[in-house]
Amino acid sequence: GISGMKMAMQLAMQQRAGARPCRGWRAGGRPCIRRRALESGNGSSSSPSSSPSSADVVSLLEKKVAVLGNVSGSDRGFGFDAELRKAVTTSVEDLCAGCPAGEAKDATGTWRLVYSTNFGPEANPRGGSRSQPLLPLGQVYQRIDVEKGRVDNIVNVDVPLLGTIELCLEHDLRVEGDSYVITFTGTKVGGSSFELPSLPNVLDSLPQALKPPQQELSSASFVNAYVDATMRVSRGDRGELRVYVK
Repeated sequence: GISGMKMAMQLAMQQRAGARPCRGWRAGGRPCIRRRALESGNGSSSSPSSSPSSADVVSLLEKKVAVLGNVSGSDRGFGFDAELRKAVTTSVEDLCAGCPAGEAKDATGTWRLVYSTNFGPEANPRGGSRSQPLLPLGQVYQRIDVEKGRVDNIVNVDVPLLGTIELCLEHDLRVEGDSYVITFTGTKVGGSSFELPSLPNVLDSLPQALKPPQQELSSASFVNAYVDATMRVSRGDRGELRVYVK
């Protein structure tokens, strides 16, 4: 959970103070965008001066903890008013400030949504009028496979008498510059023997931002403003901000 991740980051900050900087902040040992930016000035990755200092590492962890602290208790944004939303936005902007634009960041993996500006009393995504779910909403994930060109939005919904239903909203993915452009291809129901046509009310119960799009809005795009091994921040083409964790 978020609280466990915050504790782990705080412990890491204590351990890394005065220690040698980590070699990689992303999955598979690849350096994160921030480190590559530091290295680009002298063209050498072996120079001690090119590595992030302990202070840089601690500063980054502090910013991530601040984001997690601000989204904690938000119920992914449903429970926050304008003032609390502003605090989230400020901490996210602080985290993303050092990340250069203009390159697509590989966000392959399964990410759990912890905050979205699409959810809440002031949200009005895609021209919709409702952001609150009619049925209890479980976890929401985004599964990205850049190599296969796929993005799946996975939504768990608690349906009376049926239990938890998993909806998988499938999309094709293409990368254009620093943007991920996704095109809706269909919805599948997992975790049950029910076919989608027998569950129309389930789709109707979703918040507007999670519903399958109308035909004229079947494509959308987002930029991964920040990505590392445990956190991702995306900004959509309609102004929406989302925070994910692993």
